[in-house]
Amino acid sequence: SERVGRRFEILENVLPEEERAELASLASPRILDVGCGYGGLSLYLASRYPRGHVVATDVSDHFYSAAERTARELEIPNIEFASENILELNATESYDVVILCNMLNYLMSHGDLKQGCLNAWNSLKPGGRLFVHTPHYWTWREPFTKLRGVHFLPRWLCERVVRRSGRRSTYSDIRLPGLGELV
Repeated sequence: SERVGRRFEILENVLPEEERAELASLASPRILDVGCGYGGLSLYLASRYPRGHVVATDVSDHFYSAAERTARELEIPNIEFASENILELNATESYDVVILCNMLNYLMSHGDLKQGCLNAWNSLKPGGRLFVHTPHYWTWREPFTKLRGVHFLPRWLCERVVRRSGRRSTYSDIRLPGLGELV
């Protein structure tokens, strides 16, 4: 737990301090991390809350299989991984916390964004908390190309600027949701 805690110390900032304290006070918090990627946050939460249980999902088993190996190496028993798309999320269990960390940008339409958030919301226990963290949107440099401010431009202009820079040819696989869509 200490080793993982040091490795993922920066992840403390994803959940506000009050919520971390509330989670720690629960006898066995159930946490769902949707779109876990390589599982850094999921592994951290499982090590931070050893009495709890973390379910980490991603559409790509390539990503979470690396986290599964890390969980075995670090002997973190209270975590499980599954291939799941947020658009098809039909949680049979309810969770104290559902986390959508840096994954909403992969939902390609406003309808998908609404459906994904609704599915996450429906996975909560009564009184549960939904955390949405989109860290890259509020940075000056766009996270994939490292160009300043292009992610604030209309999509058609963003694609043109990025293509001209030679950094990336298309934005067809990601979409940075606007502020109005997250409110």
